[in-house]
Amino acid sequence: MESRKIITLDGVEYVMTPVNAVQGWANLQKMLGAIGRSKMMNGGDGSMATAIALAFSVMDGKELAELQRMVLESTVVKADGAMPFKLVDQAETHFNTWRAHLPQLLVEGALYQFEDFFTGIRATLGSLFPGMGAVLEFLNKAREAVGEVPLSGMETEPAQTGSSGHPSSDDSPRSPN
Repeated sequence: MESRKIITLDGVEYVMTPVNAVQGWANLQKMLGAIGRSKMMNGGDGSMATAIALAFSVMDGKELAELQRMVLESTVVKADGAMPFKLVDQAETHFNTWRAHLPQLLVEGALYQFEDFFTGIRATLGSLFPGMGAVLEFLNKAREAVGEVPLSGMETEPAQTGSSGHPSSDDSPRSPN
């Protein structure tokens, strides 16, 4: 995982740092559960941005508050001429001025905090979450779009799985799709 991620919106710089792995993992589980619930209700277009937006729409207040807290606690704001501050300490006054930044920052923050989990356990999540290939492809395209180097060795296709959901060996026959 990158040691920090900088997002600049309308001249305001947001510097994110990684959260504790256990906190990130707990929030990822909530996000994946919400993505699953939203897909059952809405389907979506298959893009990660839509998946996250739909997940936010079905998260209960506690789930969304925990995800928001994770992003706000790990972000420092640097604005022209002002002293940098932890976003969690001044979130209400900051977002009263920069309302449009809040939803975008939540999506970007979730992607940043979860990215290494997605790439680190690709095969496992690929079997549990059929859209994982699209998630990884989206993450690489997003990195390229903002001028960052795509993650090396990151495959965009989920691992082939057997009927049990476990990765199948390379020498076993595959059924046609």
